[in-house]
Amino acid sequence: MKPARFLNFLMIFSGGFVSLAGAILVSMYLWEAVISRMGAPDQSPIFWYLPFLLFGVIAIRKGLAMIRLGKRRLKSAQ
Repeated sequence: MKPARFLNFLMIFSGGFVSLAGAILVSMYLWEAVISRMGAPDQSPIFWYLPFLLFGVIAIRKGLAMIRLGKRRLKSAQ
């Protein structure tokens, strides 16, 4: 296998992993800050856990961009 082709597959795999990590961060925010705190008098975790949500959304976008770029480069290399 050519090194360039291997790097394209690696980019697709890494993009999937980064997107999965981002989805886990978003679900952690939803579970820990929103769902488990419903009805509690202290709602501050909704604010303090906000970086999990923001980093998660950014990771999902970057992961999807990596997947798209890897597929595009893989298609053009053939």
